[in-house]
Amino acid sequence: MVPIEGFDKNVRIVHLGDLFKKVGTQDWKINVFVSPIQDKKFTRFANLPLLSRDKIINATTPDRPSVDRIIHMRPKHQIESVFLSDFSELSDYESIVRAEGTQKAFKIKQRNQPTIYIPQLELAKAIFLIDSYLCKACMGTTRLSLEFDVRPKNSEGHVDIHVLKTTTFPLDAFDQNGTRMILAWLLTNKAVLQSFESIYRRLDKERQSDKTWERWTFNFDPPDMTDWIFHVKGKMSHKQQAYLVHEIIGVEIDSEMPDSVQFHNPSFIRRKSKDHTALEEDGDDGQSWHVRPDELSIDDLESASDENNTIILDDGRLWVSFSKPCSVTKKNTRKRNHQG
Repeated sequence: MVPIEGFDKNVRIVHLGDLFKKVGTQDWKINVFVSPIQDKKFTRFANLPLLSRDKIINATTPDRPSVDRIIHMRPKHQIESVFLSDFSELSDYESIVRAEGTQKAFKIKQRNQPTIYIPQLELAKAIFLIDSYLCKACMGTTRLSLEFDVRPKNSEGHVDIHVLKTTTFPLDAFDQNGTRMILAWLLTNKAVLQSFESIYRRLDKERQSDKTWERWTFNFDPPDMTDWIFHVKGKMSHKQQAYLVHEIIGVEIDSEMPDSVQFHNPSFIRRKSKDHTALEEDGDDGQSWHVRPDELSIDDLESASDENNTIILDDGRLWVSFSKPCSVTKKNTRKRNHQG
C-alpha cells in the first residue's frame, strides 16, 4: 500500500471529516483521525482512494479486507440523505461520535432488511473518485463534459470520445483500464454525469468560509442504483436492526453503457518503455500498461499536476464491474522514427 507521509505505520482510520482549504488556494484537504492518536489530523483530498473508515493506513503487511455483507439495491428501495448521527452506535468514544455524527450518509431501507447507512463520501469514492485526478476534477468548475467531445455512433452502438487539447485530465491516466472504464461510463450516461457534477454544485452552494479557511461537509446526489450490488465491510448494531458501511470493497453496477467506447487524442502514442518494464499497448486490442515506482509515498505538501507522472492511488482493494459489458480502448498512433 502507498504510504501517506506524516502518519505512523499501521494506524487505523476512525474518522473521515470535513473538507477544508485556505482561501485563495485550490488544494482541498480532508480531516482524518486515526488510532493511535497522531499529531497529524488531515491529508489531501486527492488521497481519498486510500482512505476508508476502519482501514489500516501505512500498513507494513497487506491489509486485505473481508466482505461481511452483500447489499442488493432492489427495486422500490427507499434512500434518503441523513447525518451519520442517525446510526446510534458510531463509536465508544464521545469525541469520535461528535465528529462522525456531522458527516452525511445515505440511509437505505428495504423490506425485511436492516437499515443500511453508507457514508456519502465512501459511496462517491467507490463509484467515481477512483484516482487522485477525478478527486480534483469533481471539486472544480471545469466539468468533464467540457473537456471531452463525446461523439456517439448510434447505429453502431459505439461512442468516440475525443480528449480535447484543453483538458486538465493527464493523458497518462488513460493507460489505466479502470480510469478509462469509469470515464466512459461518466461521459456516456447523462444521469451518472449529473450525479458526478452534483458534487461541485453542492460544494458551490454549501461551502462556508471566513477570512482564512473554506470548509464543506461532503455530499452529493446519487445516481439511480436499482439492482446494484455492493460488497462491503462494516458494523452491525447490537440489535441487528442497522448496519453502517465502513468500506465498499466491490460494486456490481447495473447501468446503461454503449457496446464500445474509444478515446482519441493526437498525443496517444504507441511506445516502449526505455527499461522494457512496460507492456506495449495496441489501441485496437485494449491492452494497457502503467509504470509505477516500486517505492512511492504521498507527500501532502505536493499536489498532483499534469507535469508529474500519473499516480493511481487505488491500492487494489476496490473492484468495480458492470453488468452490461462495454469495450473501452484508446486509439494510439504509432510513433515515427526520425532519421537525420
